[in-house]
Amino acid sequence: MGVCMTRILDVDDNFTSASAPTIGGTGPVVTGSIGAPELITVSGISVIDVANEMIFIAGNGGAIDITADPQIEAATATGSILTLFGTSDVDTITLENGNGLKLNGSILMDSGKVLSLVFDGVDWSEVARNE
Repeated sequence: MGVCMTRILDVDDNFTSASAPTIGGTGPVVTGSIGAPELITVSGISVIDVANEMIFIAGNGGAIDITADPQIEAATATGSILTLFGTSDVDTITLENGNGLKLNGSILMDSGKVLSLVFDGVDWSEVARNE
């Protein structure tokens, strides 16, 4: 029998594109980290427009309710995947259904919240969330 080794990631681990796990191909491109998230304003969330991206987010200087249309920048390729990770219980981000998002209701992205989206060619559509 062979030996199987598994590494369990702790929430304090910092990911980079080079260290992101790969399953059946290349891993996602990672922007920010839990300790150094992308700071988001009311003007919305920018993506780097790759097939699979993960962004660690927090409000820039407090709770942010994104008022931009679209709330998340559109991708250029249908099927692009975006995963958002909330990192703060103070500097939260609120996303709402509409304005470029097809969500199952609004979501408050605080510490530990995860929202998975896929680009349908027009909008980012919710695939899954943890609350």
